[in-house]
Amino acid sequence: MFVGVELLIFYCILIGNIPFLKELASFLLGPVLFMCGLSITGLAIREMNTSFTAYINPVATQKGGMLVDKGVYSYVRHPVYAGNLCCFVGLSIITGSSMRLFLTGLYYILVDIKAQKEEDEMLIVFGSKYTKYKQDVQGKFVPTKWVKVISNVFEKVKLSKNKKSDGTNGSKGSRLFP
Repeated sequence: MFVGVELLIFYCILIGNIPFLKELASFLLGPVLFMCGLSITGLAIREMNTSFTAYINPVATQKGGMLVDKGVYSYVRHPVYAGNLCCFVGLSIITGSSMRLFLTGLYYILVDIKAQKEEDEMLIVFGSKYTKYKQDVQGKFVPTKWVKVISNVFEKVKLSKNKKSDGTNGSKGSRLFP
């Protein structure tokens, strides 16, 4: 079995991809991410209504600005950016463009910095309301619950590997690394 898997991996390294995986990812994963991102961005802009702005400063309350904390804003604090990132990753997969993926990474850095500045301004405008919102909705771009679920899955996988390798509960080293 190991030899067969080893040969398969060796072959994939030689050809530079995993047969059918690229097609499956670009046919399924890319479009799903793209459409999810588009939907999230659209919902977020619609839910912001008169409060939506592309600038760092929030819309003044006298001009209809308000703190939106319902809908997609109850999952992440910056769903427009999250949706855009999802779209861009999906588009990168669809087109197989590493340059697009690199540019998406640059976009992430930019919106992370911009989001921090926006949050500073939101604290000035909305004060304790925004502080409570940040406590309630801890995820900036990814829902905190998703991060916790994913990290729990990885932790369980890690523990089960440790149990298999040394017969303990995972708190001690493996047979190879005591």
